[in-house]
Amino acid sequence: MKFIRKALLPAAIAAGFLGFLGAVGTGVPTVSAAAGDVCAIIDEQTGEDVLGGDAASIVVGERAYFTAYFENVLEVSYDGSDWLVDVNLNDRSGDSDITSVSQDGDDVGETTDVNNTDHLNAYKVYGADNICGDDVDDIAGAYLEALIDCVDTDAGGPFGCDDGDYNDSPTNNRITPGNVGIDLADIAEVAAAAHNSGDLCNEVGNAVEDYLIEATVDEEVASDIDSDINALCFAIDEALEGFLTVDVTCYEAGEFTLSFAPEDGSAAGSVRVLCSGDVDTAEIFARPETVEINPSIANVAHAIVWVVLEDNTGEASAPGTSVFWTTDRCAIESSTVDTEAEYEAANTGAAGIFNNFNALNPATAFAVEQSVFATTAPDGGSRQQEETTTFNVVSGPDNVVSTISAVILHCDPIHAPGVTPGDATVTAIVNRGSLDNNLVGDDDDLVVKKTIKVVGPPAANGVTVTAAPSTLACGEKATITVDVKDSIGQPVSDHTWVEAVTNAGGVLAGTGAVAGQQGLVSPVSSTVAETFGGKATFYLLTSTAHVGKYEVVITTGGGGGVTGQLANGGVTTNLLGGLFTTAPISVQVTVECTVPTAAPQQPAPDTHGPQTGQGITPPSTGEAGLATETNSVAGAVAAVVASLVIAGFAVKLVREE
Repeated sequence: MKFIRKALLPAAIAAGFLGFLGAVGTGVPTVSAAAGDVCAIIDEQTGEDVLGGDAASIVVGERAYFTAYFENVLEVSYDGSDWLVDVNLNDRSGDSDITSVSQDGDDVGETTDVNNTDHLNAYKVYGADNICGDDVDDIAGAYLEALIDCVDTDAGGPFGCDDGDYNDSPTNNRITPGNVGIDLADIAEVAAAAHNSGDLCNEVGNAVEDYLIEATVDEEVASDIDSDINALCFAIDEALEGFLTVDVTCYEAGEFTLSFAPEDGSAAGSVRVLCSGDVDTAEIFARPETVEINPSIANVAHAIVWVVLEDNTGEASAPGTSVFWTTDRCAIESSTVDTEAEYEAANTGAAGIFNNFNALNPATAFAVEQSVFATTAPDGGSRQQEETTTFNVVSGPDNVVSTISAVILHCDPIHAPGVTPGDATVTAIVNRGSLDNNLVGDDDDLVVKKTIKVVGPPAANGVTVTAAPSTLACGEKATITVDVKDSIGQPVSDHTWVEAVTNAGGVLAGTGAVAGQQGLVSPVSSTVAETFGGKATFYLLTSTAHVGKYEVVITTGGGGGVTGQLANGGVTTNLLGGLFTTAPISVQVTVECTVPTAAPQQPAPDTHGPQTGQGITPPSTGEAGLATETNSVAGAVAAVVASLVIAGFAVKLVREE
């Protein structure tokens, strides 16, 4: 039997609703809202319930249908009158109108055109599916009670009570306590027992028919009642709630609120709707913009790339646009970021994995690499191509709406076999004609590109080391500088670990010396440093205890590192060296220290007089004393002159005869 929705709802259903449920022993219905309340608003374009949720979206130039459902209208419309609802469209911006509404005979989602308007007053509600979550068995009891109550009255009713099947049967065997001695409670008890057997419609109808025949009710009347019980039961799923569908046409991009308000004061419901245009502009972003094939600490091999699409008013474009993605390096995958919830988990707010990535915080890099976004492999057959559909993302306290399409770039060697360093160009091709709303021509594609730097591990010929100075006095220090590049000459990522080892009692200073890495000091000294801008720096401290050459060996490699911890069987061991994920690369530099040779000492000057062996002889006082005295004076003067000459003075001596 095809159930035809009626605006006039059965008068008798609510009259004895709870009483009948008590008679048959079933529980009170569990519903999601009070009778008459708006319990759902379905966006017929997506099939989603948008009541009280995120904004719905429609496209400029298109018609969009919204159906409101009202909780168990059969219960509240007990007086047989039409149950009426007011519909209002409030434009906050742009221009949209109600252009059609469901009428008698229209099915759910079907409408009849009306003059463009923002308001519909006193429109009828029609019987609808069990959308609001009523207990079908309990509501079936109400139908059965209504049928029995209808049979027991002279007033007629909506279920065929006035068509002569019962009250005007040939034998006039009306089902009344006074006529055949049957109490309605007895019928209810029979119906309840059959109802509890599990086959609601058939068992209840058959049981009631058999009972009535045994009670001498005319067989034709009993059979008619059985048929009506079955018809009502099968109609239950289509007539628990009330519905009203309206169609809205958007003429100018903007935002509006669509509300449904029952005139009896039951709770109204509304939905926020965004009317957007087709794509006019697109901007592409990536986070981070540098990835590493073999990530060192605090680096990642994955990035999220997304486009933000806007219409010609600068607002979010309508969702549903096709976007074709390609990359010329690495691989891409969209399955983990192709819905609003997935995108928000990846890239929005405090919980966004990529949004929180910080190269200064290794834990955030670990979170990226362990996330579903990084571990979900790209399609094996099309690693470098993806096709997606745009969706809306509502974010922030102001509920800002953006239209997004996104992919994850995979540059690890597992998901992108054979990947090499260089620039990865990720391209998004936006099909602006895919909405087919005659606003933008078909095949009018919009192409945007984003470049992400892909850094490789240290290359065999990419590690150089210098010492300054390379020759020095023992006890002084030399600066050891290591320059590390990948196979195409790009500096490796920051935090790439580099190990240094020296011999002969030298001491190395580097990151490991102050970071608890327990670098050895004697007889071999080692330490660890991290690259920044592709460079790592050590200091070699020489000693006079070893005069000569110090050999410094530098080792580095890709991903992982030379220090860390190993957990095995509950025991954690500190590690130093050997944890590279690519073949280690070693280079060497020599520093030589010497002890300067002491300069030969000059002898001290002789400050003593000539050695004559005669000592000092006093002047003679014999003959020719004057002459002798004169000679003695002359000799003294000569000695003075000689000393002055030695001192650098020129003296002219004049002697008088």
